[in-house]
Amino acid sequence: AFGFFAGMLVSAFLLLFAVYGFEVKRPFDDPHVAQVYSTRELWQRERYPNLPKVIAAAQAFSDPATTSGQWLYNFFTSVRIPAYTYLRGLSDVVWHNYWGHDAYLLGKYSVAGWWWYFPFAFLVKTPLATFIVMLLALLLFFQLFRQRYVRYAMHEHTRTATLRRALASIKPSYLLLTIPPLVYFAASMMSHINLGVRHLLPVYPFLFILCGGVMRARCRRPHLTRIWNTVIAALLLLFLVSSFSIYPHYLSYFSELAGGADKGAKYLTDSNLDWGQELKRLGYFMRERNIPFVYMTYFGQAPMDYYLPDVRYLPGSDEPERIQALDGWVAISATALYDKDRRYAWLQQRIPTVKVGYAIFLYDLRKER
Repeated sequence: AFGFFAGMLVSAFLLLFAVYGFEVKRPFDDPHVAQVYSTRELWQRERYPNLPKVIAAAQAFSDPATTSGQWLYNFFTSVRIPAYTYLRGLSDVVWHNYWGHDAYLLGKYSVAGWWWYFPFAFLVKTPLATFIVMLLALLLFFQLFRQRYVRYAMHEHTRTATLRRALASIKPSYLLLTIPPLVYFAASMMSHINLGVRHLLPVYPFLFILCGGVMRARCRRPHLTRIWNTVIAALLLLFLVSSFSIYPHYLSYFSELAGGADKGAKYLTDSNLDWGQELKRLGYFMRERNIPFVYMTYFGQAPMDYYLPDVRYLPGSDEPERIQALDGWVAISATALYDKDRRYAWLQQRIPTVKVGYAIFLYDLRKER
């Protein structure tokens, strides 16, 4: 098993190395590393006061004036590291996770995140039909396990022996498909970067294959085949209805159990709902309605002046005179509307006139209509 696992690691590394063009690079070839180490004075300026202990310890360890720091300096300047860019990116994510990231959940805000963020995101963002399939597969698996437990209980003298034998009878493929998503889920629950269900995407392929295998194994009985075929056909139809009803706004999908995409901003924002993807569609909307300009705050990186005819400044809650003077259409990204600074809380009290793809809220604040 250890040899097989080592082979997997080597294969994974070789694939990663190939994807990064067999890059071999010294850390000092990285401009940021070279700049930090360029002069003693610059290094001192990088030393911030009141740092957490782990950060202060890391900086003390890497200080060029110390033996350990000098060793690191020599290592950075002479040793070439394979796939350096990948490792640098991994390091950036580790530090990002350490410091945390602003997150929104059910009207609350946090930098450190919540342990239940990703389970909740999984619940409200997984398509309803897919979630039902997962529940059915889970119930079928427990039914199978219970049957085997009862069967072995007649031959074993203790519950521990019965449980051990029942677990040993489970196909290894089920464990191989169950352990990775469980480990990944556990890791995600300790994450301080609570930005979207997209971070859970690696668990879905395992769950799809596992559900298919369990349902196929339990639905082979002839007298149940017709019933299961009907159930699966109904779930496929439900999935198609969900998919076509949200088209083309797939990023903003929320389960029908949560009220759909229209209620999404009550639960989650950022890449769960609004990643700036509707700016182009807003431009179409303005041209169709002959809207000459819009007061706007946008959550995204696309150039607004490229897609919109005229964009004007949208005042915040601390500018009541400017708010009173508004005369026209107001547009705001859902993520900006529910920002932790509550700069646009005055708009949260209003009902949007229309929503562009569930991600941009429009308010008609014209004084004369």
